[in-house]
Amino acid sequence: MCDFTQGFKLCTCTDDAATESGLVKFRWYLSKYRGATDGMERGRYVPPVIHIGTGLSATTVCAALNASHCFDFDYEPAEGDNLILKAELTDAGAAIFRMQLEDRKEMRPLRNPVSLETGRLEFIFQQGKWEIAHYNPFEDETELTSQGKIEPKVD
Repeated sequence: MCDFTQGFKLCTCTDDAATESGLVKFRWYLSKYRGATDGMERGRYVPPVIHIGTGLSATTVCAALNASHCFDFDYEPAEGDNLILKAELTDAGAAIFRMQLEDRKEMRPLRNPVSLETGRLEFIFQQGKWEIAHYNPFEDETELTSQGKIEPKVD
């Protein structure tokens, strides 16, 4: 698993399955706020978590976003911008997850027991700074503008 304790960089590079390792990959998604929706959609909403990996907690990421330029491209945040950092399963991680689900259905001991840490952190740019906050997908509409990989910072 990646270690982000020395910082991180939000890169616009794409995932390369040939170089992907481990069970989890780290991605980011930047969206513009478009306004309120009609509110007619229903469903279950899972809120963001507070930690998605070594060095990637909501508080440390928010502090880094406000202290330095974490993007690998020219970007000036605008009021209402939404940044999501996600831990997503790689193909290998998804295969193990499916095995674990099958083991649970059959009431067998888990094969290859691993913790499949996934989740997301969310931030909204408000009043000139990034805040730990999120939009409700059933009430708010956003439009994806950029995305990429989260890379450990190398000095």
